[in-house]
Amino acid sequence: MPKQFLYIFGGAIGDALLGVQLAHTLEKEYPAGRLTLISTRKSSFVHQVLELVPQVEYMELPRNEIRSWFLLIKFAFSAHGVVFLEPFRDALPIWWKIIARIATLSPGSIEVRCQSRQQVVPARVRVLSYDPKTDSLFSVISRVVPLWIGRSIQAPAPFLPTPICLHSPKTAYILFHFFAGTYRRSFPIEKVRPLLAVAREKFPSHEFVLTCAPQEESVAREMINGISNARVEVSPHARDLMCLLKQSVVCVGVASGVTHIASHLGVPSVVMCNLSDPCWLPTYAKNTVLLSAREHCGCNGNKTGECGVKTKEGTVYRCLYDIKTESIIKEMQSIVMQKQ
Repeated sequence: MPKQFLYIFGGAIGDALLGVQLAHTLEKEYPAGRLTLISTRKSSFVHQVLELVPQVEYMELPRNEIRSWFLLIKFAFSAHGVVFLEPFRDALPIWWKIIARIATLSPGSIEVRCQSRQQVVPARVRVLSYDPKTDSLFSVISRVVPLWIGRSIQAPAPFLPTPICLHSPKTAYILFHFFAGTYRRSFPIEKVRPLLAVAREKFPSHEFVLTCAPQEESVAREMINGISNARVEVSPHARDLMCLLKQSVVCVGVASGVTHIASHLGVPSVVMCNLSDPCWLPTYAKNTVLLSAREHCGCNGNKTGECGVKTKEGTVYRCLYDIKTESIIKEMQSIVMQKQ
């Protein structure tokens, strides 16, 4: 059985958190093993997050760097357990297959591919099939470990180490995150402004903190324009973001890497979801409320189907766009009342 294990992913924070779950499961069931998360893109934020997780090592292997090819040669001289999740709709990156193949040249190596669609694979590859409509990816990734170590296991619930926060907030605050990388999965400003206005009436003593990436700053500031006691935090360091989340009264946001971090930390959260690929939703978190509008939803649950609302800035998933302000506020009030 190999003692070195590799999880290959494309660089997104959600994918990295799947690797963290895999590492926790491996540590529990096979302490002699060590997992390395291999990103094929560079990401300073992912690097910051994974620095806080002692169970993993992190490595960036962009295809266009000579260093990456030298590291591949090193992989070829020892046995590895390797895994990646094949993309739902896009073609499988050839670079992923190259890394996996070279890392599994040595005897005793095991390659696992997680598939939501039936794909032709070499006979040496072990396939883990899952249904994106019903299976949580955080449960799916834990099922890889039995294929590596040859016995059944009981996987832990997803979690992140509790951050060490040097300062306590002077004022109770609610954290909002309305961006999800693409506009289609984000909460548009025409929906955010009414939500924040009502929230200000219902929570007059709470500060509002909006988090965003640098390219989202102008929109975030427009969102809070005219809203009292509100501020924008632009691209905080991962440690600072985790403290912002952990110390908030409630986190409110769209399904994204940020709300997955909140759910991993056990932060009471209200997550506005689209139903395009439910396997990504934080159904594992007991303190997280998931909201979506199903009435006019055209998503098929596997990244297919027509489920769009056209706005001035672009198209948004209807099952996300149609979530009512009243529903969000109701869940926020329930959480705030429990914490008082």
